[in-house]
Order: sequence, then C-alpha cells, then structure tokens
Amino acid sequence: MNREDCFNLGKVTKIQGYSGNVICFLDTDQPGRYENLESVLLEIQQELVPFFIEQFRLKDGTQKAIVKFAEVDSEEEARSIVNCQLYLPLNQLPDLGENKFYFHEIIGFQVLMEGQPLGTITEVLEYPNNELLQIHNGEKEILIPLREEFIQKVDKSEKTFQVSLPEGFLEAFTQ
Repeated sequence: MNREDCFNLGKVTKIQGYSGNVICFLDTDQPGRYENLESVLLEIQQELVPFFIEQFRLKDGTQKAIVKFAEVDSEEEARSIVNCQLYLPLNQLPDLGENKFYFHEIIGFQVLMEGQPLGTITEVLEYPNNELLQIHNGEKEILIPLREEFIQKVDKSEKTFQVSLPEGFLEAFTQ
C-alpha cells in the first residue's frame, strides 16, 4: 500500500516495559474511535509494513495508547519501532458528516464565492490556532482563514468549496 492511499494516525513514541509494549501518540481529537483496530501500517525505512495489534489500551484523557503488536515480543524489538509513523488506509477514516472534511480531501477543490470561481485549493496551511486555505487563481495566491463562519457548503462529489467572505476581504489579493 502506498502512503498516498493512507492517512497518518500518529507515531510510536517509546517503549513500555520489557515485553514489547509501546506507547503510541494518536494525532486525533477522538482517539477512542481507534480502540478496536486489528492492525496498522508502520513506516519502516520508507515502506509501509502491516503490524497486527494484540492489545490496545488508551491512557485516560490523553491521545496516547499502550499497544502490543503481535510481531513485537521484546524490549529490543519494541525499541526498533520507536519513532515509526502509524498509518491507516484512507477508507478507515470516520465519516465526519455534512460540511465537515479532512484537509487532504479538499486539495484540488474549486473554491466558489457567490457562484463565481476564486481558484483551486492547493494546500491547507496549519498554524497554531489557525488554518488557512491556500488557493491559486492563475498567477495569484489567495489565503483564506479556514473558519466555520466562512464555509457555506462543501460538496465532495462536485469537488467544490463554497465560501462567504467579509466585504473587502479579497481586495488585498486583487490589488
């Protein structure tokens, strides 16, 4: 499986004990969604390798889990996978519902304002407490804060992203 067909779930951060358990950081707001996983893909030397899960226990109130992989039975084996990234196939992403999306889903979407095209989303830039849509329109780049009040409709089947921006917002990019 290719990395493009997967999403990053987190990372193996350190070993736990002497029997091959590891602590994994889950980069998600809802780590409980992943409690019943049977396997994950670990990135080892730039290859995704499947690892089956024997035991998975979330640490209360955190994004961390103590995980026992079937193939990892010693401290030394556990140490060899520390710092490996965890991946899952894209089809295992939970559905977020209407007007909700994962950042990777909207890359390439056409942005519309009042029915008129503004450009194409090329990237979602993540900054502390703020995400920005990077939109290219010919030679121009437009940055729009990814705020709920600006989003009117996200149509995944049509690959469109409709926005409503404050009056005068776009003038900074068109002058």
